[in-house]
Amino acid sequence: MSTEDRQPPGLRVGGWVPPYAENGTVSYGGVFSEATTEVPHVVAAGAATRRDGRRRVLVVAGAALAVLGVTGVAVYETAGTTDAATARFVNLPTVPTVPAFPVPGPSVSASGHAAAGISGSAAASTRTKGKKSAPASAGASAAPSGSVAAPAVSSPGTAPATTTPAAPPPAPVVPSGPFVVGAAISLQPGGMGSYRVRHRDYRARVDRIASRNNALDRADSRFVVRAGLADASCVSFESSNYPGYFLRHRNGEVWLDRQTGGSLYAGDATFCAEERGPDTVVLRSHNYPSRYLAVRRSRIDLSSRATEFTVRSPL
Repeated sequence: MSTEDRQPPGLRVGGWVPPYAENGTVSYGGVFSEATTEVPHVVAAGAATRRDGRRRVLVVAGAALAVLGVTGVAVYETAGTTDAATARFVNLPTVPTVPAFPVPGPSVSASGHAAAGISGSAAASTRTKGKKSAPASAGASAAPSGSVAAPAVSSPGTAPATTTPAAPPPAPVVPSGPFVVGAAISLQPGGMGSYRVRHRDYRARVDRIASRNNALDRADSRFVVRAGLADASCVSFESSNYPGYFLRHRNGEVWLDRQTGGSLYAGDATFCAEERGPDTVVLRSHNYPSRYLAVRRSRIDLSSRATEFTVRSPL
């Protein structure tokens, strides 16, 4: 075996071992040195340097942790002693209120033109400068400060405005003859002193009616005068004991029918009076001007020959 193949004594496989000495030399991984006495000192100095570095790191870390701890405690105590009720507010300075000055309006000069930007008091002082002011009239009242009173100036040649009087209300239409709207009446046929026009079974007729008759017969012969439904200058006759029912002609006969409205009903229930004597009239149909109320066999119909009726007080 050659000298190169021999393993030096003290050399281990795996891991680092202190350098060994062979023939008075120190080997560092196959490199030999003559300074055998200084190697242990160098190794010891390196280990001490590493230990000192670790100590410094630990000391710095500990100091940093101590500072953090002290800071945390101070913050905790400060937060614990802070009271929301003792919060301090800062009052802002109050901004002074600036009063609004009145803006003078245009004043009217003596010629009737507006002088823009000049107040009435300034214009008055300008006009009266050097003159003695006239005393105020007894009925004049002082204008409030800051307001401009413009005198009313009428243009020359303009007539004063006149107020048109209101038209008087139209006079109410009064039916012709002895009829009064709203009055209760009875109709007595001419030449038949004890008879009255009445309704019975809704048919208009004449019967002998006196104060000794029963209340129903007397109520049937009582009618209320109304302004004509088709013409206010004529009349319509409403039943006293059947309100809303009027005498009207239908198929040439006169019936007591309930008011239904419409022009046909209004024309059939309207009669125009033509006077024949004191409180005596003939009643002409409004929509059949050639026909009149007439008595035929105790009934009332429309006929070309009129019957005279005298207006009486109701029984």
